[in-house]
Amino acid sequence: MTSDSHQRLRSFMLQKETIEHEIEQLMASLEATPVGVRGSLVDEDGFPRTDCDVYQVRQHRHHLACLQSDYQIIMKKIELLLPEVLVVDSAQTRLAENALPPSRAETVNSGSASTPTWSGTSGSRVPRKTTPVRAGSELEPFAKVVQVEAGSPASQAGLQNGDKVLQAGPCVSWETLAATVAQYRGRPLVFSIQRENCPTPDQASRTIIDVVVVPAPWAGTGLLGARFERYLTMSSRPGL
Repeated sequence: MTSDSHQRLRSFMLQKETIEHEIEQLMASLEATPVGVRGSLVDEDGFPRTDCDVYQVRQHRHHLACLQSDYQIIMKKIELLLPEVLVVDSAQTRLAENALPPSRAETVNSGSASTPTWSGTSGSRVPRKTTPVRAGSELEPFAKVVQVEAGSPASQAGLQNGDKVLQAGPCVSWETLAATVAQYRGRPLVFSIQRENCPTPDQASRTIIDVVVVPAPWAGTGLLGARFERYLTMSSRPGL
């Protein structure tokens, strides 16, 4: 039976997709003008530009800003609801496994990692729990966040400079990170992050957290608004 959490998530996802569609239309309309999304509306002499409809551009930019604010609100709601949905999914998975014959249950429990799956139509999608693709082994960082742009999907989700990426959905390698982000456009992508905590110089510690990011178009570049660089641990560096 579908839980209330799933129903609310479907509603939020529909709202999110509607906002994304409107944002894409507005950005396309603005990019078709000489001033784009952020260009100046006055000429070099300080007068309103004559090569575009200044009033319409202002209206579109204001509407875009309002939609981006609405998008942040709906994404926060999704972020807060996801843990609740994942708990429900985990419980349902355990019930299903317990109902299987022993041989089938062993296959489910010992199989390779799964990728996130979505039930329902494109407008009614429910996230399933992602299992680590390196079952039984410790994940190592393969990428490092070196820049997060303000107001970007990555910033809104809580990614920070210096975060080391252990896993991003089904991805555990630098080579497939960009493709994974593109694949998850408009869908929650769970980043498992190793974050350095240094309360004092002699008390450095590391925390592993999950950060839910939804790659999506925004006013800046890319779908995340974050820049990554490849990260090599001592064990992954080539020998001399």
